Parts: sequence; structure tokens; C-alpha cells
Amino acid sequence: KTREEWDEIFRGSDACVSPVLSWSEAPRHPHNLHRGTFIEHGESVVPGSAPRFSRTLSVVAPAAVESGAHTDEILVGIGLSESDIAALRTAGTIA
Repeated sequence: KTREEWDEIFRGSDACVSPVLSWSEAPRHPHNLHRGTFIEHGESVVPGSAPRFSRTLSVVAPAAVESGAHTDEILVGIGLSESDIAALRTAGTIA
């Protein structure tokens, strides 16, 4: 049976059943819309924080930086020179 057929079979029953939604469907599902489960973040819609408290707004954590974004800064901080870092990069040890 399709998801829609199962949804119709269980609609109005006392069974604990819910559809498995795709990432694009979940924010538009009536239950999630009613509960405000997803929030807008820039141009994206993302899950809000859980649990939710009546006096606490949902916030979105900042995006993680790309892997290796701070490699040079860290290596300089532990005493490597620019030429040491270049050698590591040439050898393929770091990206």
C-alpha cells in the first residue's frame, strides 16, 4: 500500500501511526505547521530547538565552518612557520 493509503486506513483510529516524511514535506505537514516545529533561518527552513519552553525562543546554532578552515591559524599558533605549513600542504598531510 502507498503511504496515502495507510494514512487513510489509520485516520481517525486510536492507533499511534504517523507517516515518514521527506525533508521537504516535514515543514509543510499540518501538525508541524500547527506546532511551529520548523523555523525560518535565512533562506532555509530548519527544525526549531527541542524541547521548547513557553518563555524561550527557538534559535538556530551558527553553521559549522568548513573542515580545515582554521588549519593555518592553528598551526601558526603552535609554532609552525608559513614554509612549514606549505611543506605539509605540498606533502598532502593537510588540505
